[in-house]
Amino acid sequence: MYRLTQLVIVCCLLILIQGDCTSAEDKNSIRKSVEKAVPFIVSEGNSWIESKDCTSCHRTSFMTWSLSAAADVGIDVDQAALEELRLWSRTDLNKLNEEDQKPAATRNLECASHILWAERKLFTPRKDHATREVFLKYLIDGQQENGLWKANGQLPLQRRPADETALVSSMWNALALGTSPDAEAQVARKKAMVPIAKAPTGSSAEELMLRTLLAIQSQDDQQVSQWVAELKLRQREDGSWNWVGETASDPMATGMALYAFRFAGLPQSDPALQKGVDFLLSHQADNGSWDTTPGTKKNAKGKPVETSIYWGTCWSVIGLCKVLEDEPL
Repeated sequence: MYRLTQLVIVCCLLILIQGDCTSAEDKNSIRKSVEKAVPFIVSEGNSWIESKDCTSCHRTSFMTWSLSAAADVGIDVDQAALEELRLWSRTDLNKLNEEDQKPAATRNLECASHILWAERKLFTPRKDHATREVFLKYLIDGQQENGLWKANGQLPLQRRPADETALVSSMWNALALGTSPDAEAQVARKKAMVPIAKAPTGSSAEELMLRTLLAIQSQDDQQVSQWVAELKLRQREDGSWNWVGETASDPMATGMALYAFRFAGLPQSDPALQKGVDFLLSHQADNGSWDTTPGTKKNAKGKPVETSIYWGTCWSVIGLCKVLEDEPL
């Protein structure tokens, strides 16, 4: 009996050691992938800013988010340039539109919400508190009587039902409101969660990711388990997810799923998570991008376009970096 116990202990130790080695190898592959993507994100993001001078939700907010995520796991990122980009994007969102003399963020609430969520650890009472309060006010003032928000900019042109697109925008805004302990923000979030909870489950991976994040934020373990299980059911044989409906395998949707899984506490060794990582690592282009990301607009007809490739690359990096984090919250 004693020898049998010793044998079991030795076998368990060997399994653990082997698992650690595999994990280390996987992490190194992920790090190399992210390092390869960073120059593409920087160069294409800066090119957009120089040519468009526009803080778009698919561009600048995800540029700062993905680069910050890379820096947080030890990838070499120009910190001074990143801080300058953060400042520029916040300032640009507060600039007044020429047409109606209202802040640009009022027409791009999703971008403000992305910043509030992605940079929530940077907004403290001692740092950037005033900026957060301004962005939160835009969200509160833009909320409709039914608790939801309209989808801004070109988002209504996406290839999914208009109601779902508006719901996804509302989910981003509710998630952003939930980063603040302020009473007014919490009241607005609570108001939004009523129609969000009643809405039927949508067809997009983005919607499922947001339902998962909102459930985590609400500390609703039952809902978290439900949405994680639903995301797993939608994984394809190749390890990917598609963005909506029956469209092609999508790096952007896969990055979103990985982000939700890790935020929900799934271990790095989870089979579904590992398959998603393998898909992203095997589909990265030589220039560091994920250039198979299908366009999200109807007129893209499911084919990759410049903006979707950038969005997909940022989300792939965000998802992979979340896998690398030891404490994903």
